This record gives sequence, structure tokens and C-alpha cells, in this order.
Amino acid sequence: MQYTINLPAGVEVRQEFNGTTLVLLDLGAAPSIDIEIEVAGYGVETLRGVKRGLRVTGPAFTGARFRAPVDCTIEVVASAAAISVNYTEGATVQAQIIGQPVAVVPDRGAPGSPVYVSGITYTDAPATAIVDRAAVAVTSAGASILAAAAGRKRARFCNLGPDPVTLGTTGHTWAKRCIVLEAGDVWIESDAANLAWMAITDATKTASVTAQEVNA
Repeated sequence: MQYTINLPAGVEVRQEFNGTTLVLLDLGAAPSIDIEIEVAGYGVETLRGVKRGLRVTGPAFTGARFRAPVDCTIEVVASAAAISVNYTEGATVQAQIIGQPVAVVPDRGAPGSPVYVSGITYTDAPATAIVDRAAVAVTSAGASILAAAAGRKRARFCNLGPDPVTLGTTGHTWAKRCIVLEAGDVWIESDAANLAWMAITDATKTASVTAQEVNA
């Protein structure tokens, strides 16, 4: 589920959610924020100065606390699905959180920590608009999801099911599948968001795909 969270400068804001994947989609006016990740309602790891593109995976998050140095509105996705986020520069966090007390967590940010952060950097201009597209019926004949648009900086795709789909550009086929979304999966594209995108299923299968455009 996607959350929009308003953060007053210097004020910690707690957001409850359930999921195994947490992604920072947008930080608004903030250059970076601090996050404390919770498991079973208890803080187990604090990440300071993280930027857009952070992705944390773990067994069972129940919420997080966010703090920003300036007034801003952030966008966060928390999901039980294996959400993939494609950024030119970004970050991936592999988490092996087992709910141990903070006091026994090893040095944060070091290899072997329950949350190990590697290279978080991202510079980008803020978005100007978000456009939600209507669901498109997809079959083995393929269907156009988004036409090419030079001003599109990000594209988000969700497969509503019932069957898997593969995403690609014009001429894509099921035999050439690379990006495959099961029912309920989301793909976030940044590198090639401006290109035309289509979806296609395997023979005799059907699906419904929605898209969200983030425009510069």
C-alpha cells in the first residue's frame, strides 16, 4: 500500500503498516530523512540521512518512524509483495531482522547488521504531476499501457490479475519476457519511463494492468 505522510520539520511521525518490503518513493522538499524501522511495534533499526530510492526488505515490518529536517511530504510503499524499484541511482537494503532488542543490535550500517545500507545517493528534480491511468485489459495479443512521453520521469505498473503479465516496449512478446508481474505485483520504472510500454500475457491467459505516471 502506498502512503503519503506529512512531516513537519524536526518532528518524528509514526506510520503503522504491515509488509515485508518498504520503499521510499519520494521525499518531497527534504534532502534526506531519518527512519526507525519497527517490528512487532518495537524499533529495531535506525537509518539516518537516507534518500529517495531506499528499499528495505525483512520478515515482518509493523511500522516506522520518520523525521525530516524541513517541512515535507513523503511517499512510502509498504507491501507484502516483492516490489522492484528501478532508479538510476538508489539503494537496496537487505534486512535480516528477527525482532531482537535494540541493545543487542551490532553496529548499525556495518556488514552483519540486521539492516546493512550500501551507497544511498540520488539527485533529481521534483515532480510536477501524477496521472493515474485506467486499467487496461491484457491478453496474449498484447496491449499498449503507456505511449512514449518525453516529460515522464517515472512510471508505476500494477498487475491486477488474474494471470501474470510481462512488461516491455513495442514488439515485446511473452517469449522475450524479462519483467514479469504476478497478480498484485508492482513495477516502478525510472530509467526508461519516457518510452512506450506494453504488456502481454501467455497464451489463453488474461490480466488487467494499471499505470501511474509521474511527470516532470
